[in-house]
Amino acid sequence: MFFGKKANLANKILGIVIIIPATTFTVNYFIYTGFIKEHPWLVFINMNMLWAPMVLWYVLLTLGHTIKITWLHALHLIPFLFLILANLYLVSHDKKYISEFFNNVFNGKFPLAIILANALLLIQAFSYLTYAYYKINKEIRIYSSESKSEHPYPSQFKWVKFFILIIISLNVMAMILYSIFPSDDVGYIYNPLLYDIVFYMVIGGSVVNSNFLSVIELKKFLSDGSQIRINPFTKIDTQEVLFRIKEVMEKEKPFLNPEFTLNDLSVKLNQSAHLVSYCINQISGKNFSDFINQYRIEHSINMLKDPSASGFSMDGVGLECGFGSPASFYRSFKKITGFTPSQLLKLKEQQKQP
Repeated sequence: MFFGKKANLANKILGIVIIIPATTFTVNYFIYTGFIKEHPWLVFINMNMLWAPMVLWYVLLTLGHTIKITWLHALHLIPFLFLILANLYLVSHDKKYISEFFNNVFNGKFPLAIILANALLLIQAFSYLTYAYYKINKEIRIYSSESKSEHPYPSQFKWVKFFILIIISLNVMAMILYSIFPSDDVGYIYNPLLYDIVFYMVIGGSVVNSNFLSVIELKKFLSDGSQIRINPFTKIDTQEVLFRIKEVMEKEKPFLNPEFTLNDLSVKLNQSAHLVSYCINQISGKNFSDFINQYRIEHSINMLKDPSASGFSMDGVGLECGFGSPASFYRSFKKITGFTPSQLLKLKEQQKQP
């Protein structure tokens, strides 16, 4: 489900979100058994400083955002780099120092470095979770104000809001446990049990809200093609997906790229190409080629009316709007508007005359 070839990026990130706490519990187990004293390099298994950024990325991907990795994303790794440097400092000492260090941790006498690391982890988690919750509510407000759907907001938004509230509650409950019980009992017993229960809920919810087709549904969709009469996407709010398609097309204008494909659009939406194609076919009544050419023609009409674009020839306007050749531009223009570009311009001029 999470790391298969057909798993989308959001589900892969969710898999990482679930695995990261296990790395912390594994290191705690090695501390509890004393095994880590002989193998201190095992502290590098702990990836907890990556957990909060992964939660945020999962939320953004589920909301339909695209994540383009840039150098700015390296800022998310700063706490994790501090953790790596602290671990390097620890394992560089002799066995006596390392043994005493982990004995103190086991007995609840945390060194200053551990206290600072836990404080940084706490600040990081609540900062990211608060921002994720803000982004969810912002998307819901935008959707509610712009969408004409009868539903207040799509099921996908409901799921990710439930997910982030569960994660926030998990952290609050962990803090309460630390304030009531000894820290070693919480770290070695209560926290792992709490995370098990919560992440079973998360996994169950992600299955119910999965955007993947079942094998039977996929076969039916592929075999029937455009003749399909039964909606195979019973768990998908197709109106929501079309809203996302429209949002990407209007804001990012990917149709200006003549090599833009259905697969490229599905990657931007973090949805299967079959679902995107189905939504376009069934709701807009167009195939992908006609759908994207509609945007190109609208853009070309705006260019023809724009005085600042007067330097473009008619062929140049078509190429600028994403058509691969002038012939395809003229053919699509006639098909969609009923006129050639020159005829439409002449008609506009006649309408302006008294």
